[in-house]
Parts: sequence; structure tokens; C-alpha cells
Amino acid sequence: MNWILIHAPPCSIACANISVSPAPRRAATTASAARARSMFHVDGRRVNSCLSLAATHEGEAITMIEGIGRPGNLHPMQAAFVEHDGFQCGYCTSAIMSAVALLNEPYGHSDEDVKEAMSGNICRCGAYSNIVSAIQQVRRKA
Repeated sequence: MNWILIHAPPCSIACANISVSPAPRRAATTASAARARSMFHVDGRRVNSCLSLAATHEGEAITMIEGIGRPGNLHPMQAAFVEHDGFQCGYCTSAIMSAVALLNEPYGHSDEDVKEAMSGNICRCGAYSNIVSAIQQVRRKA
């Protein structure tokens, strides 16, 4: 089993079990890369890695941001974040993971519902309205 430990302020240590990845990974070396992994999916559910011990997810499917799309073949949520300028500095990369999981959660369809569902995500650039617009675009097409 492979493990990585990532220092991810404001979280102290974020752990992600990466044994589900066929390609070997190395520890993240930048704060931006660490933030990208502060939210991941466990069997399709969003999980804050700062609050979850990787060892408790033995045998579960873990997906990080790299697992939802690739350059040239972005996940619809990634593409919508780009289109709506909701992804500016990279600090809110975990918001994309949260938004993807939100597609399968029983939240209402108003902007206020989306804001409530995304309330734990921080955007350093103030692009909150752009993020809501991106999520709503994908939700309407789903």
C-alpha cells in the first residue's frame, strides 16, 4: 500500500491513500498541489482529507482531482469552472471536487442551496458567484 503525507495549511496533515492509482505518485511539493488534495471522493462521497484518516478507507475507491478529468478531456465541472472564471488561483481546486460530488447529493436547485452545500469551501479570489454559476450550469445539463 502506498501513502503520501501532504502539508496543507490551514489543515495540519492531509493523508491520502493512493493505492487505487495504477501510476506511482510522489508527495506533493507545493501548497497549491496540497490544497488540490484537501478534498477527495471516497466511493463518490466528498471527504475533507484534513478530517479523515486514510487508513479508515481501506478497500474504498478514492478519487483525487487528477482522477476526474485530463487536459483535453476535462470533466464538465472543470470545464464550467474555467468557462465561468471560477478557477483563478488554484486555491479552490477542492471546490471542484466538492462540486462534482454535489451532483449526486440531494440538495435543492436554487443558488442558495448550492451556496449552503459549498459553504465549507474557501475562495481566496472572491469568485464565489462564478463558482455557483459554474455548478448551476453543470447541474442544469445533468
